[in-house]
Amino acid sequence: MKKLIIVLLVLFTTNIVAQNNTRKVPEVVLNKFTKKYPNAELKKWKREKDFYLAKFIISNRKYFAFYSSDGTWQRTETNIKWKNLPVEVMNGVRKSEYNSWKISEIKQVEMSDQMVYLLLVDNGNLLDADRYPVFKEDFILYFTSEGNILKKVKKC
Repeated sequence: MKKLIIVLLVLFTTNIVAQNNTRKVPEVVLNKFTKKYPNAELKKWKREKDFYLAKFIISNRKYFAFYSSDGTWQRTETNIKWKNLPVEVMNGVRKSEYNSWKISEIKQVEMSDQMVYLLLVDNGNLLDADRYPVFKEDFILYFTSEGNILKKVKKC
């Protein structure tokens, strides 16, 4: 019985927090979000510099949707695993110069005109003569659904 009360209290509190966050979000943004994701379990809204960020869950997966202040949907991101990448993207990574690099994170990014896959990669901890980690390079690789690299961005 105590567990049931605690679960209900947590669910109720989470719902209140999500509702309180929506008070700061323009109605047009809320309406566009609700229309695009009617089955979403909204967790949080966050105001960034030029956009509103909705954190939500659908079928036990976390998503992040980005909207401009006029309600224009910009993109939706979710983390995915290597095994869930399209075969074309896997092959594109394998054929690239980054095929032996460590992948620390993969994101699927849905945009209005295309699906893009972001891979955060690094070449590992290379050691100098004194065995200190140096020369490590980090990149964000942007792949199309067809497995082509759109761009690469060096992380500082």
